[in-house]
Amino acid sequence: GDVTVAFANIAVENRDAVSVEAELEVTINGTTQTVPFTLEGSIADNTLTASGSGTLSLAAYDLDAPSAVGVYTVDDAIGLLFSITANVQ
Repeated sequence: GDVTVAFANIAVENRDAVSVEAELEVTINGTTQTVPFTLEGSIADNTLTASGSGTLSLAAYDLDAPSAVGVYTVDDAIGLLFSITANVQ
């Protein structure tokens, strides 16, 4: 299914070294949850280049963690990493 991440109005104090904690709305298969993320990067020529990370719960999206008996098991909490380039207004 589709995964969408949305955020707005993140305040940045230092354009050379952006480091913020942000609440992002993550939508998976039509279910939206607010997830805290750490975002780090920089702004140059009105362009934000950054990467982020956060942890979300599969159960919050009504998803079962995949597993195969005796082969592997996946935790309910999974890490989400992303990179972004965006225009700054």
